[in-house]
Amino acid sequence: MYIIFRTSQLNKACNIYREAVKRHGKNIADKLFLRLDQIKAADNLAVLYTVPGARCHKLEGDRKEQFAVTLVEPYRLLFELAGDRSLFIVDGKIKNELVAGIEIVEIVNYHKR
Repeated sequence: MYIIFRTSQLNKACNIYREAVKRHGKNIADKLFLRLDQIKAADNLAVLYTVPGARCHKLEGDRKEQFAVTLVEPYRLLFELAGDRSLFIVDGKIKNELVAGIEIVEIVNYHKR
């Protein structure tokens, strides 16, 4: 799949290892780069759901347009679907096998309030 980034700072943190370590620590940076490689290697969102340990899932509530994969507990890599939604929404439902790109939104522990 292809990946785009919501902000230039997020792009920098996801593409420059030293920057990722500085912002999130070594453990999260290591897992982040692994997850990004797995996303790039996946043909579509359906494949990403099968990646062991990633625990890809659609979010609910105020994040209902977003998806997440696990980094280091409790941190998640959040993303939204990229591209023309009419290409992968059929009968009001997302067809995961048609989703070929994502937009990285943030790295966050959304469990704490």
